[in-house]
Parts: sequence; structure tokens; C-alpha cells
Amino acid sequence: MSENRRRALAESYFELGETAKAEALYRDWLHADPRWGWGWIGWSDGYGLTRTKLQDWQRAEQILREGLAVDQVRDRLDMLERLADVCEEQGRKGEATELRKEAKRSAPQLESPDKRSGAMSRARAGAERSSRSAAAVNLTFALGVGRTT
Repeated sequence: MSENRRRALAESYFELGETAKAEALYRDWLHADPRWGWGWIGWSDGYGLTRTKLQDWQRAEQILREGLAVDQVRDRLDMLERLADVCEEQGRKGEATELRKEAKRSAPQLESPDKRSGAMSRARAGAERSSRSAAAVNLTFALGVGRTT
């Protein structure tokens, strides 16, 4: 199963309120590939950015920090940006600014330095959430949830 489909599946379980199932999936996947940066991001999003109810920003932050501690984690810059977003949501704007500076210092030199800005990170996250939300709806109906007959 592709990484994006894994994240969509786990997000579906979060949306269905089956947090333990989503947790178990991410734990298994990240045990097999701890360097999967977007796995850490997707898992944390289940407690923050993609949750409209029952947000747990501290848990989202804990997951991201655990992932950032992994040696040579992939997509580290995106993880730092997401952690900055989570800190910002908790009212810690100074820390969010420092995390974005760290991401910028670590980024390879691009023609346009603003390509890695927090606004771009949030725009990418919004597009990904829309895509994953459609997958969650499909899974919900595939599992028979929401059928009236």
C-alpha cells in the first residue's frame, strides 16, 4: 500500500472515532519505517490539523517531536513546518518562528526562498487534507458506515 493510502486509511479511522486502530496502524508502519516523515505528520494531524473535534495539540506535538528525533528522518523540513503550525495553534508564536527559521536554515538553497514558508506548508496541508478527506469518505462507505438500507 502506498504511503499516501496508508495515511488516508489511518485518517479514516480517526474520523470514525477509532483512534486506537489509527494509533496501531501508525505504530506498525513507523516501526517498519521510522524515517517516514509524512507518516509522523499524518499521525500528528489526527490529533490536530485534520481533527475538527477532540483536538489534542499536545499529543500532536509529542508525535512530531518523536519523529524529529529519528536519525535521518525523511521530509524533516515539512515536519519542522508542521511542528511550527502546532506550536502556533497553542499560542507559542515565538517557538513557531524559531522552528520556521530552523527549517529555513536547513533547507537547500532554492531560487525563491519563500517556497518553504509556513504559508506554503499550510497550503500543501490543506490540499492533502482535501484529498485524504475524499479517501476517508470512500472508506467510510466501503465499510458500510452511513448506509441507511
